[in-house]
This record gives sequence, structure tokens and C-alpha cells, in this order.
Amino acid sequence: MAITLERTPHQKQVFCKALLETGHSERQAAKLAHLNRDTVAAIAERTTYDIETVRQLQKRLPAKFLHTADWAVSNITPEKMEMCSAPQLMMVAGIAVDKARDMSGDARSTFSVTDVALNLQKAITDSRARLTAITDRLSEA
Repeated sequence: MAITLERTPHQKQVFCKALLETGHSERQAAKLAHLNRDTVAAIAERTTYDIETVRQLQKRLPAKFLHTADWAVSNITPEKMEMCSAPQLMMVAGIAVDKARDMSGDARSTFSVTDVALNLQKAITDSRARLTAITDRLSEA
């Protein structure tokens, strides 16, 4: 029986195609997009990569993540705080807010003290090498 894509929402088809284009297998894309593997195979064969549609989807995602965070936080009740699902809802809220910030450009940059120290040590070593080269040239003159 031939697979038709008429009942698969266009947005879901674009999401699935993007997964495939970024290296996910058809099986992985089917699982992540909640689609049948035959439907994913049909999407892979028949759809074209529409970059403008993907960009529109990306613009809507931060709002969806914020909505997800709001929903998760709204569903934390004192009763759930005593159950395992409350930390899970907090994790969902945290991840959703982080992703919304990442996608909207509001993410705070982070750095590691170790990275800063290593970069500083490299800069010092490079500066000393340049100073030695300059000193050597001056003494030759």
C-alpha cells in the first residue's frame, strides 16, 4: 500500500526531513518525530528541503519552549513536590528556558576558569616568544 503524506502535518514533515538532513537515521527520525518508519521513508524520498519553512519553524520554537516551561512550572503543586515527577518537571522547565534563550539569542555566555587560565598561559608564552625574537633582532643590529 502506497504511503501518502496528506495526513502528516507539513510542520512534522519538515521536522522529520531536518532530522534526516542532519544525519539521523530513518529509525531515529521516526522515533523522534513520532512517525511510522514507512512515513519517514516516504518523506525522505518525496520531500524537498525547504529552508524558508525550516527558518519559520525555528522562529516559532522559542515561544513553544517558553510555553512548555510555563506549563511544566504551572503543573508543579505542593503534592507533586513530594513526588519524583516534580524534579522532572523542573528539569523540563529548565531545559525549555535554556533552549528558548539559546534560540532567541538571549543565552548568557559561560566560561571555565580552566579555559581562561590555559588561554592566558598560551598568551604569555606567545608574548615571551615575540619578546625574545625582538630582543634577538635588536642585538643583531
